[in-house]
Amino acid sequence: MVGRITDETCRHINRLKETGIHGIYFATTAGCAAVGDAEFLLQSPEDRAVLAEAEGLVRILHLHGSDADPARVRDYPREVLHREGADPANPGVQALRSRTGSAVMGGLPHDTLSKISRSRLRSIIVDAVDAGGRAGFILAPGCVVSPSIARRTLLAVRNDPYLCNDV
Repeated sequence: MVGRITDETCRHINRLKETGIHGIYFATTAGCAAVGDAEFLLQSPEDRAVLAEAEGLVRILHLHGSDADPARVRDYPREVLHREGADPANPGVQALRSRTGSAVMGGLPHDTLSKISRSRLRSIIVDAVDAGGRAGFILAPGCVVSPSIARRTLLAVRNDPYLCNDV
């Protein structure tokens, strides 16, 4: 069954390529501490097959789960590595970059993004950009963002002067 899902996902990626899409966000639990070596050996070939099929696209690899270890997916093909940084078991953006040497994505809390004040949001943005650097860093929340997030919050992130090099 896993093989059939992998084959269908690869076919889907090829259809996406034909539409002119530029990238994919691919989540895996392979780096999660809860995934044992035997499970990793079963999951890893399928993950790699999907990511290999997506060659030519920007492949954002999301390490899903708590205590996700980037070393477990060191040789997974990708352009960007993403992990939930608000989870205390996952080191932040700076640690992720130092462990991988690749472009990284994160820095915004997915669980509280819709509830924080504008000044707290600004502080989080500044801290994340300072930690991730201006090159090879994509400011983004963790796994998910509530669909009820206020438009003003998203616009505040997008238009923050710190991101526009105005500060």
